[in-house]
Amino acid sequence: MLTTNNPHISNDSVPESFSTPTTCSPPSLKGPNILKIGTLNCRGLRKTAEPATSNQFIRCLRTQSFDLLAMSSYWSHYCGIVCFSPTLRLSEPSYDHTQRCLTVTVSHLDDLFDPVSVTVIYAPSDYRSRQAFLIPSQLNLPDSPSRSILLGGFNYSYTTTISPNNFLTAPASWLQYLKDNFQDSYVCIILQLQHSVLITCQVHQPTFHRGSSSSRIDYMFLSNDITMSCLAPSYSFIQPVWSDHMLLSITLDLPPMSRDDDTAPSTPNVGKGIWRAHPHLAVPYL
Repeated sequence: MLTTNNPHISNDSVPESFSTPTTCSPPSLKGPNILKIGTLNCRGLRKTAEPATSNQFIRCLRTQSFDLLAMSSYWSHYCGIVCFSPTLRLSEPSYDHTQRCLTVTVSHLDDLFDPVSVTVIYAPSDYRSRQAFLIPSQLNLPDSPSRSILLGGFNYSYTTTISPNNFLTAPASWLQYLKDNFQDSYVCIILQLQHSVLITCQVHQPTFHRGSSSSRIDYMFLSNDITMSCLAPSYSFIQPVWSDHMLLSITLDLPPMSRDDDTAPSTPNVGKGIWRAHPHLAVPYL
């Protein structure tokens, strides 16, 4: 059986179907341009869990040091996004007509990186409803997305093979849209680290477990122009009482905000010698 030292994970509750390694833990990264984003389908927890269970769940999430976390049933009936960082600003969300898809623009308060678009999706589990839902134009997605992150619960196993001979669990137009404009964040690392056995093992890791069944139905996609910013994708198994889905996350190292010389901000209104001041000089009686 797979074991773990994570205090939020019970070794007895880790499914036997998990293949090692179950997580590809990112290094501890911190910096002004570092953005850590997670996604978790925990639909129903808020309605059914005891307060103590909810509090434990919240404490667990806080230990992950997320800047942004996409979750189900928080802003709308189906999805939402939580910002943990005081240095980030989120635009007003835009929804599709079903409220299963929301998009926000994330910017830095000090303009340390160009804004990025984050779209959260929780697709229907029913085949017919999912086919009707996953239409790019219906979800108000741009034809040529840039600096975009697309994540959430897709409720189907993604494939890049589009053929009339294959049974498609999502519309062909949707699959083509993803293929043309996005990369699975867990594949991005393989593109950068060509022969990493550890990362290769992660690509097909199931993200959903219920009883003896498991499947990979949760994803994090990056638009083609920011795939090289992906540093560390991670899977984390959490307590089954919280969710039967895994917690997915990625860490991005976003380049500094691009500026023309004419639009570059002026020097901050802080004297260059202030940082040298002796702290004792600040007391009133001196």
